[in-house]
Amino acid sequence: MGIGVFALSGVAGALMTSSGGRFIDRFRHRRWQSTGVGLVVLGLSFGVLAVGRTQIVWLVVGAVIMDAAIQAVHVTNQSVVYEVNPAARARIASGYMTSFALGGAAGAALSAQAYDHWGWYGACWVGVGSSAAALLAWLLGGGPERAAQRGLQAAA
Repeated sequence: MGIGVFALSGVAGALMTSSGGRFIDRFRHRRWQSTGVGLVVLGLSFGVLAVGRTQIVWLVVGAVIMDAAIQAVHVTNQSVVYEVNPAARARIASGYMTSFALGGAAGAALSAQAYDHWGWYGACWVGVGSSAAALLAWLLGGGPERAAQRGLQAAA
């Protein structure tokens, strides 16, 4: 029963994608903040997962929060990427999706190594660290998006 409930928690991520896409379409001038909030929530989700180490309810809650945060960041990133150069949209989207997949593979490899060495908490700390690294990159590299956002706010 528990594994079935855990598997069904993935439905929440799918639902978040469509509602997140509508949110970003409606509030394009909040994309930069949306990414930051999503990254913070992603980092916090690993705390919930760490607490839920032996309790299926907390594992499901943590997985739902993690999936929702990842989808929020992903949808927001796609919104930004698709506007970079409409003539090169397919190539840019391909590069983005390739880097997204490589990042996921790197995270899986690092968390597997951490789990082998330090157990469940080690894997959760890799998630927290990865989220913190992404948050730092977001803070340091968000200048162009913040400038674009100011233009969107002025137009809104």
